[in-house]
Amino acid sequence: MLSSIDELRASSAADTSRRAELVRGLRAQTTETPLAARARDSCARAYDLLNEANLLEAALREQVGSGEKLDPVGLAARFRRAEEALGQSRGEMELCERASTELRLRK
Repeated sequence: MLSSIDELRASSAADTSRRAELVRGLRAQTTETPLAARARDSCARAYDLLNEANLLEAALREQVGSGEKLDPVGLAARFRRAEEALGQSRGEMELCERASTELRLRK
């Protein structure tokens, strides 16, 4: 479990496909303790939300840079969702760090 979390942490934020694959792999792992389940679940949520924010940001940059007519309301809504996902990922990341650190200390 910890090696999967470490691999996820080391993965490139720009490679959203790989990150999504690593999150799916982490979620699929079985756990033997509530602490391990907490580490798995919080890390998976944190990186899933971070990936969502990165994908939204990339799509926004592409749309703005495309030169096509922009829908300001839609753009603003996607920007708010990206910020929201990023904020949620920060909270989950703290939980992930605490749980994975505690798990490492217990080994």
